[in-house]
Amino acid sequence: MRIIAFDISIRNLGIAITENLNYLFSTTIKTKNVQTSKRLIYLYEKTEEIIDKFKPNLAILESVIYHKNVKTLILLSSVKGVIQLLLEKKNIEIFEISPTSLKLSISGFGRSKKHQIQFMTKAIFKLNEKLDEHQSDALALIWAFFNKNDLGIKR
Repeated sequence: MRIIAFDISIRNLGIAITENLNYLFSTTIKTKNVQTSKRLIYLYEKTEEIIDKFKPNLAILESVIYHKNVKTLILLSSVKGVIQLLLEKKNIEIFEISPTSLKLSISGFGRSKKHQIQFMTKAIFKLNEKLDEHQSDALALIWAFFNKNDLGIKR
């Protein structure tokens, strides 16, 4: 099973891809500070290139995006909508994981900090390469998905 996961952000969209629990690829798509619609098109096009290259059959997103700032929440929701649209157009099944489930799964604590997620993700996937916090969060979603669904898939 080829899986793609997203850490949703308008500035730094984190993407990770695995084959079951074997790490294949991760990146962060960075956008310039331009009109929102242009940023959304850029994220759509870059994400589509990655999907076309790796051909995942399952996608994982965070379920509820919560943010104190309403303007930021609207931007995050717009990005999530664009990603969902692309995934649906590509017939990729979508699963959602709550932020608390993600943190509990990766570190055992539902209020883990970004650096804790980053450290644990590198350890769990036995990675030597440096991942930024957006790539780590996306990869952690994949781990949380496997833990939540108890798929019994070996590495």
